[in-house]
Amino acid sequence: MTAKPSLSTLSAAITEKVKGSPAALPTPPTMIGQLLGLIADDRTRLEELAEAVSKDPGLAMRVLSAANSALYRMGSPATSLQQAVSRLGMRGLRGIALGLAANELGGKSYPELRERCWRHCLAVGAATKLLARHARASASGDFFVFGLLHNVGELVALQVAGRMKETAGADEGIVTEAIQQANAGCGQALFTAWGLPEVISNLHMLCHGLREADGPAETRVAQVVQLADAAARAFELGPHDEAEDVLEGHPAIAALGLSQYQVCDLEVELIDMVLELNDALS
Repeated sequence: MTAKPSLSTLSAAITEKVKGSPAALPTPPTMIGQLLGLIADDRTRLEELAEAVSKDPGLAMRVLSAANSALYRMGSPATSLQQAVSRLGMRGLRGIALGLAANELGGKSYPELRERCWRHCLAVGAATKLLARHARASASGDFFVFGLLHNVGELVALQVAGRMKETAGADEGIVTEAIQQANAGCGQALFTAWGLPEVISNLHMLCHGLREADGPAETRVAQVVQLADAAARAFELGPHDEAEDVLEGHPAIAALGLSQYQVCDLEVELIDMVLELNDALS
């Protein structure tokens, strides 16, 4: 009989695999990679992005659908790809592209756990954007992306774990805890491999306690992401079984000048947004 791996053994093996073998990291689909490259180039115009997206009918359909979702909808619906790209802008389009890329992560070994992790990423992304509005956080923040990628390392860790012999015999509960422990390191490795902007990597490290804040503005953004993560967990939009209400007395609520009611009132809106975004990005 194969011995079941311990939590520490499995978590360490995942982290070592990611650090020791960059080739183990998943790459974004070709078209998404090209789109992210264009967005990263300051010289790229929205018209060029619309043209690039139009070359892939499936991608164009998803961009149009996302632009008309509750998270981005403004007034009348966007009826053309050009209108959708204009509404989303560079930031919004980067969020959709990264969402599509993230939805390819996780592997096939643990389909139910992968789906819960993916929905949690969506939930934290949407909640971060919503809470940023309530908290009047800086309009320059890429809030959906910050939240979306907060736990993306879990999907990376899950995909890597599914290909490792160390996971043989491990029950799903141990795997869930192991990918949580490997989350921060795997997320950082992915950002480096995908060449994502430093601001994303820095905020991710701050949110996971890997660095100190540069100032009050960055602290405020991190508080929004951490509160969004707690809200997603409290609303059961993720792989985590919480024994208590993680929102009760959360320090970020008072720090951001919000009320418990404002945060809890997000639940219905957030659940609907996650379902809508999942449809748009699938």
